[in-house]
Parts: sequence; structure tokens; C-alpha cells
Amino acid sequence: MISKTIARRLMIALFIISISVSVASASETGYSELMNQEYEESDLVSSANPWTELPTKQQLEDVTGVCFNIPEGAENIRYRCLQDKGLAEVQFSRDGDEYCVRAVNQTEGRPEDISGLYYEWMDEETFSFGNCSGIFGRAQDGSRWVERCLWVDPNHEVNWSLAVFTADPDSLDIVGIAEKICLSDNTGISD
Repeated sequence: MISKTIARRLMIALFIISISVSVASASETGYSELMNQEYEESDLVSSANPWTELPTKQQLEDVTGVCFNIPEGAENIRYRCLQDKGLAEVQFSRDGDEYCVRAVNQTEGRPEDISGLYYEWMDEETFSFGNCSGIFGRAQDGSRWVERCLWVDPNHEVNWSLAVFTADPDSLDIVGIAEKICLSDNTGISD
């Protein structure tokens, strides 16, 4: 029969061995991989992404009912929609800056903030072009700036937002870009 002292020592030794094996396993696979493996094997459930990626501008317009233009020189274009809200979104880069356009049908009223950006906006000003009117603002986000325009196009009953992340806000005319995005004449615009 094994004495209590030997039994305790044996239990401690087994405990130390199991810890050593766990540490060795974690260091070989990497901690993040180990954590991901544990989550994959668990019964955790995450919520579905509400955004739907669409391959073309035409499909986005068909799904949301919002028609728009893409500025000339736009690259890395992504079309997305939030179908239950009828919200269209286009992300693109242009001249090293990152843009996000959002639009939703709206029959009346002032522009609503559909940008999804939550900054303290500085230098807010009103602007207008054609029959459209809206609000422009800018905020600093670390070393880069964020500019945002919100406006309503009463002719097409659309509420718009255009945001740009840029290192040099003085080098661009975001209101001019906004005007090209929502007006129906295609001067200077490409699909």
C-alpha cells in the first residue's frame, strides 16, 4: 500500500507534468491559434453580419433602389447593402484617400446622419448644390482627418453621406465629390 506522502508527491508530479504539456502545446501552436481552436470547438454563437456584399453597382442599385455615380479615379471599389434598412454603401480609394458613400431613400426632411461615424465634428458648415442642401464637418483621428458630408437630394428622395479619411484635408473638395456622386449627369463620372 502506498503511503500518503508518496501519494501526494505522485499527485504533485502528475499536476506539474500536465502543466508542462499544456505550456509546451501552447508555445508550439501559438497562443492565438490555441484560443481560436478552443472557440471553434465550443458552442459559442456569433451574430450574423448584417451587410451583404454585392459584386456590381447595378446590383446594389437594384437591391436598394438608390442610383448614384462613382467618381472618376476610384479604385478598390466595394458595394454593400444593409437590406433590411435599404441602405446602400460604396467604399473606395482615390488618390490615397479612403471614401465611404452611404445612401438611403428618404421622402422628406433634413439629412440624417447615416455615416456610421461618431466623432466630435469641428467646423460644421452648411452647403448646397443644385436642389441639395446639407452639412459638412471634419474631425481629427490621430494623424489623419475625417471629413463628412450629409445631404438630402429632394429630386430623387435620397439621404446621403460621404466620408473621407485623409492625411491632407485641404487638398480635396469633398462637397464637389458629393455633387458628382448624386447628380444624374455623368460629366467626369465613371461606373
